[in-house]
Amino acid sequence: MKKILVSILLVLPFIINAEECNRDKNEEYSEYSNNIQSDYSFNEGKNTYTITLYNVVDGLYAMFEDKEYNRNSNGEIVIDDVKEGTYMAIYIYGNDGCDIRLRTMFINLQYFNPYYNSVECAGYEDKIKMCSSQFTSSKVTLELLNTAKENYDNIIVQDKENEQENQQKEKTLVDKLYDFGINYGIKIALVLITCLIFIPFYRNKLIKLQHGI
Repeated sequence: MKKILVSILLVLPFIINAEECNRDKNEEYSEYSNNIQSDYSFNEGKNTYTITLYNVVDGLYAMFEDKEYNRNSNGEIVIDDVKEGTYMAIYIYGNDGCDIRLRTMFINLQYFNPYYNSVECAGYEDKIKMCSSQFTSSKVTLELLNTAKENYDNIIVQDKENEQENQQKEKTLVDKLYDFGINYGIKIALVLITCLIFIPFYRNKLIKLQHGI
């Protein structure tokens, strides 16, 4: 009798666990979790995001930063007041007693750029990213913005200086060719003219020598 009682006590946890964890339901929830989609909106007044998960069936819930979020009557899970720049890992679980993570959803929330479309960015809208993007991967400060503007201006100045230097080099080469033509062109022309004049003379003289004249 004692052996039977001991055997029942040993097997009982497994029976309870099997009853608590519904494997068929777990597989069903796993399929449903793949249909969940996400969206988010930014609150400029609070500098925080609201994340909304759609297509959440009854029985699924989300975990974020050790806090549980359940679906509402619209089949949505809403996570409020998430700080900008947060890299979110949202875990999806099912109420099937298995305590198995069904899915992990990753969302990278960018920083809001307070200088986008501002006076500080006037003239740089299409030139530097800090002025052309409303949301950025890193936090934009006035110091960083001024540094980016200064770097851009320095590059433009350097490009102009390089262009002027190249133009000066091209001009110098042309000047050298011109000077060479002035200094040596006349001398070469005189030598050629002299050769043309004396060639017939020496040719006739050579012909006479060949004929013994």
